[in-house]
Amino acid sequence: MPDVPPPLVVEPAQPARATVIFFHGLGADGSDFADFPALLGLRAVRYVFPHAPVRPVTLNGGLPMRAWFDIARLAPGGRFDRAGLEESVRGVEALLAVEEARGIPTGRTILGGFSQGGAVALYAALTRGLPLAGVVALSTFLPMEIPRAEATRVVPVFLGHGRADPVVDFRLGEETRDVLLGFGHEVRWWTHAGGHTVDREETRAMARWLEEKLGNTPLGEG
Repeated sequence: MPDVPPPLVVEPAQPARATVIFFHGLGADGSDFADFPALLGLRAVRYVFPHAPVRPVTLNGGLPMRAWFDIARLAPGGRFDRAGLEESVRGVEALLAVEEARGIPTGRTILGGFSQGGAVALYAALTRGLPLAGVVALSTFLPMEIPRAEATRVVPVFLGHGRADPVVDFRLGEETRDVLLGFGHEVRWWTHAGGHTVDREETRAMARWLEEKLGNTPLGEG
């Protein structure tokens, strides 16, 4: 789409041995989490921050903004734009193909996202059978019911949520956790007292989880 610039890519000082692809939330853009590489402090990891296309969002009165799919109501049973979601998942697959061409296999790639971006990462992982190293999903939700038969591959998931989140209700995070556990996923469930944000301790916990899944060491060690 003409309104979608190329992803923001942050290369490591060393040759990349793994990739984190991280999707921003509704109304933001790929630069929203550009400080993650420095905060997480992992060696030899390439970070890719895509930008969603601009589209009208029903939840926000039809106002055009960067969004991975349209949302009419953010609540259990809310209506989501399946066509837009599937379009975004095809974008996920295209990004993974680029990383494969760069020499990073899918098994050395983490999909992640915040809020609506986390929903895209989860939906892609659950419905496409991707052999990922893992998924990071922060302050997010499952965008629609996924039949057990469609969850073809089990991947580890770091799932974080603020208990006072006024945007994506904490109960949606709990429901997402329970669905993932029911599907047999290994879930690292992290909560904090804050709202619709990424807590500092949550970032540290996520960094430790990424080290485990990527067999990585923090900068300055090893």
